[in-house]
Amino acid sequence: MKNNVDDLKEQKEFYISEIKSDSAELFKLKNDSEEQEKFAREKFLMKKDNENIFIIRENEDD
Repeated sequence: MKNNVDDLKEQKEFYISEIKSDSAELFKLKNDSEEQEKFAREKFLMKKDNENIFIIRENEDD
């Protein structure tokens, strides 16, 4: 039971740190138009009218 409690405490610390980093990113996205553009370009592969996007994927060796 003690191991279980220790594992849960570690998970709690992990999730608290994730919430802090996500909150900081959300704040930047809400308040910075450049950050919004960067997010849209990276996550949704959006582009400007005068540019091309090339997706490079590395082969995974099994």
